[in-house]
Amino acid sequence: MDVHLDIAWQLGRGQSQPASPKLFRLLRAIDEYGSLTNAALSLDISYRNAWNLVNQWSDQMGQALVIKERGRGASLSPLGKKLLWAQDYAQDKSEDLLNEIAGELREALDTVGTDAFVSPITIFASHCLTHSILSDVFRKRTGNKMNIKNAGSAKALSALREGLCDAAGFHLAEGDLKPDFVERYRQFINPKKYTLIHALTRRQGLIIAAGNPKDIRGIDDLTKAEIKMVNRQSHSGTRLLLDSLLRRHDIPTSQVNGYDTVEFTHSAVSALVASGSADVALGTEASAAQFGLEFIDLVNESYYYAVANDNVHSPAVDNLSAMLASEAFRKQVRKLKGYNPDCSGSHYPAEKLFS
Repeated sequence: MDVHLDIAWQLGRGQSQPASPKLFRLLRAIDEYGSLTNAALSLDISYRNAWNLVNQWSDQMGQALVIKERGRGASLSPLGKKLLWAQDYAQDKSEDLLNEIAGELREALDTVGTDAFVSPITIFASHCLTHSILSDVFRKRTGNKMNIKNAGSAKALSALREGLCDAAGFHLAEGDLKPDFVERYRQFINPKKYTLIHALTRRQGLIIAAGNPKDIRGIDDLTKAEIKMVNRQSHSGTRLLLDSLLRRHDIPTSQVNGYDTVEFTHSAVSALVASGSADVALGTEASAAQFGLEFIDLVNESYYYAVANDNVHSPAVDNLSAMLASEAFRKQVRKLKGYNPDCSGSHYPAEKLFS
């Protein structure tokens, strides 16, 4: 289905009126030909209609849009030139946005009468700043709601196994820490029965106050008595990441001031650091940037949505994959610091990552 959007103008002093696109075409032709007669001919309208249109909108604007001089044709007045400039400026600035919206409307309208249009989706997922983006894209594209319930990675996978949701969002550290995550998540799902949809990669690390007043440089500084941490809840992927890092640095959790102080989202722990209630938290670079905080990069991780193999081609999951792969989603995610959606929407057998 073809969809095209354009800018509609309302002009006038006091009570504005809808302006016909023909007005701007006429002004452009007058500017090009320097003659009202030739401008009218180029638009296939009569001279009288062209002159009436100019007069109508000159009266509406309270100033002449066109200047006619005997023997010298016609030219745009300063207001006419400024109006033509404004139309070009607005069109140029809005073109990408209008094309994006038109594309979303086209895809949504193309699904009318199909099962995909009426299929909502329920997701249990570890907290991620992209959930609001994904929900918005899903709603615009399908006309339906995406139900996302925040849960730790382990709890999300457990909910999927119990049939409480269509997909489970979780994150997996890359590099040397990856085996810790694989071992933990195997307790909750059988890799042979699931497919993973890649959502994005992101960076996690230490979130600290602007200016780093406590001189925090790395994980070892969490043992300092004067430094207070805020942690994430048990069963969250970020708690698992912290525990793995502490083990590699031979740091008992009892030596971390604030280890038992927990919040449930990256934004919440960042807000506590920003308020001065805590000195440090483990979280995403994007959430640190959200509150104007500094960030010490520690690990790259991948975020996935797990789905059961027998549900991977259902209308709901097909919509999820399509939304993740869409440029509308990727464009917004790229604005988040430390996030990369280049492979979003790709499918992998769970066995490939959990082997």
